[in-house]
Order: sequence, then structure tokens, then C-alpha cells
Amino acid sequence: MRAIFSLLLLLFSVLLLFPAASAEFSAWNSITGNASKNISVDISIGEGKEVEFGISSDKVCTWSWFLNGELKEESEGKSSNFSHYFGEYGRYNISVVGSCGANTTQFRWNLTAYLVVGDENAVREFGGLENYTLRIADKPRRIVSLAPSCTEILFAVGAGENVVGVTEYCNYPPEVEELKKEGKIGVIGGFSTPSFEKIVALEPDLIVSAYGNPEDVIKRLVEAGYKVYGTHARHIDDIYKYIEVIGEITGNRDNASSLVKSMKSRIERVKEDVLCEKEGNKPRVFQTCGEFWTAGEGTFPDEIIEIAGGDNIADYKEGYFQISAEKIIELNPQVIICNEMGNMCPDYDRIMSDERFKSVDAVREGRVYKIDADIVSRPGPRIVDAIEIVHEYLKGVCGNRTEKKEEVSTAGFELFVGVFAISFVFILRRMRKRCDKK
Repeated sequence: MRAIFSLLLLLFSVLLLFPAASAEFSAWNSITGNASKNISVDISIGEGKEVEFGISSDKVCTWSWFLNGELKEESEGKSSNFSHYFGEYGRYNISVVGSCGANTTQFRWNLTAYLVVGDENAVREFGGLENYTLRIADKPRRIVSLAPSCTEILFAVGAGENVVGVTEYCNYPPEVEELKKEGKIGVIGGFSTPSFEKIVALEPDLIVSAYGNPEDVIKRLVEAGYKVYGTHARHIDDIYKYIEVIGEITGNRDNASSLVKSMKSRIERVKEDVLCEKEGNKPRVFQTCGEFWTAGEGTFPDEIIEIAGGDNIADYKEGYFQISAEKIIELNPQVIICNEMGNMCPDYDRIMSDERFKSVDAVREGRVYKIDADIVSRPGPRIVDAIEIVHEYLKGVCGNRTEKKEEVSTAGFELFVGVFAISFVFILRRMRKRCDKK
């Protein structure tokens, strides 16, 4: 009996010294195809990528999958897979915990999703930067804007709190001016004269530029390793695109989408209210940006006039050009809109004081208007405000035309009734005379 007890005690001691063999595990991911723990994936604007992760064991286990510490999926078996669609850039932690009887194992992947901005970036329009690609993995915390339109977009999508530098002409929303006065936002120079040194001193992790910024400064910034995104809005659809891209880059996708949706809705309401276009007789419009510079075909100011219900007299040429007073008089606009900068509007004063313009319909009928140049010339969210303002100017022309048509129609009817009454009386008199003769 003692021998059996001694044998069992020896066996128990051996088991303590040599525990049961642990389960063996192997992991993989669909990016590298192996057990690499640090992986990366590129995603594009409006798109993402699905990545799959896998784990296997020689024993049956209960598997728990976590994404950034949040439990996402559970399963049981000798292997388990987990897939996730990465639609937003950033850094992610994916882990799996396996409980296999007395054994527990954990495997972790560190994935970096980079947002890749290529053709959507107008910086590529500069010579030598045709292949420039902007790659972002972390939300920008320090943003410098090189144009008023870019500043307005950044604040409109919700990235204003991250803006640390703007131009001296950036004045909207109103809080921008206050932040500049308080020193919370630095001034990096003018739109066409930004200082490379002042930009760099602000240590930006994103720079947003616009068409018209000096090419040499943009190139220096790119060559120095700064992340630069450029805009060049030729049409209103381009404005939508840049709002959405800036929203994506700054981590404000939902705000940007809501803003664009609201802008489109407001524009649709204007289109539905256009009266003259429905009548096939749109009023002729001339808009001067200053010194009789105007916007022709292929520009968003031309689209503003068209959407508002007018016919741009300058659409016989493309782009921006200077038009002569004689040509304006010849084309005889019914509405003239002058860009006003602050309290200055020299073109308005010139048109109203020049005797030659008194024969123009717009002057003769009192339809020469001023409009805030910031609203109508900046390719940003307030472009819808410009469309609504111009539409109101044009509605007056359409309303008068409708009233005149109604007046003409009424006068015609009254004339017809009068002629008919006189004729009827004349006929009655003739018949009475005949009756009297009989």
C-alpha cells in the first residue's frame, strides 16, 4: 500500500514539474499575409479599405476581438477571423484574446490608416509638383490658412479651433478678427505675399492654400516637408468638393457633408423661384469686380448670375477680363452689380456719375446695386448668400415685367370691350333707323 502511495506521489510531483503542453498559435493579416504586428493601409477621399485579421490554434478556444479596446466580436473554434472596414484615417489597435482551457493567449496588431490626397489637391497644378501626394495619419492640430476662402471653409466645417495662422485679409467669421487681436491666431502676411518664415514659425501640421498664392512659397513649403493642400475653385461644384475634402482632412467629414447638403438645398430653392428663366427672358446682368474687371464664362461668378436667374453679358469670353465702358453701354445690361470693398465702391460712383451710362437700362431704371466683395468673390460657403442676394436683385426686374404684361393684357381687353360696345351701339342705331323707315 505504501508502495502505491509513493508511486502516486512521485507521479503528481512529475506533473507539477512538467505541466500540460501549451497550445500553439499563429496569426496573420490580409495586408502582409503574415504575423506582422505593425501594418499600414492607404485610403482615399470618400473611400476606405477592408482589412482582415486571423488567428488559429491547435486547440479549440473562445476568441474575443477588440478594436481600440472595444469588444467587437466573439467566436469559438480552432481559428477565428475578424474583418473591419477602415473608412477614416488614424491609428488603430486590433487585438484578439483566446481562452483555450487553462491557457490564455493574446495577439495585437497596430494599424495605421493613411488618408491619401492626390488629384483632389490643386497643389499638383504647379510645375514639378504634379505627383505630390498628401498623406495624413493624425488629425491636424495646427493649421495655417493662406486665403480668406480657406479660412471660411475651415471654420465652417468645425476646424476653426485648430487654425493658428491666417492672412491679414481673413476677416470671417467675425471671431477670426478677435482671435487675431488676442494673439491666438498669427498673421502670416497677405494673400499674395505670405511670409515663409512666419508660416514655418507657427509649426503647422497642415497648410491650406488657394489659387493665387505665390508658387515659390508653396514649393518651398512642400520641399521643406510641410503638408500642403491647395484649392482652385473654377465652378460651384469645385467649392463643394473642396469643402468636403477639407472636412475629410481635418476630421470633420460629417460637418462638411451637412454644410454641402444645406448649400445645395438653398440653391435649389433659388432655382425653383427663378421667374424670368421660366418665361424664357432672363435679365441681362453686368457685374464689375473693380475697374470694370468682370467674370466671363467658366467662372463661378458667372454661375452665380446664371443660377440667380440672370444672363451674364460678359459670358462671350472666358475667365476674367477688363471690359470697356463702350462695350457695357453696347450690351445694355438691365442690372449692374458692383463689388464693394468696405465703404469703397468706385465703379458704382463712376457708373452713376458718367453721363454716357444714363442710356443704359440698369441706370435708367435704378437697378445699379452694391454687393459685399467678400461674399461674392470668395469661393467658400457664403457663395450661396451671394446667389440669394443677386436673385433678389433680379426678381425686381422679373416682377416689373410680369406687371407690365398684365397691364398690357388688361389694356388690350379694355380696348376690345370698348370697340365692341361702340360697334354694338352703331349697329343698333342702324337697325332702328331701318325700322323707323318701314
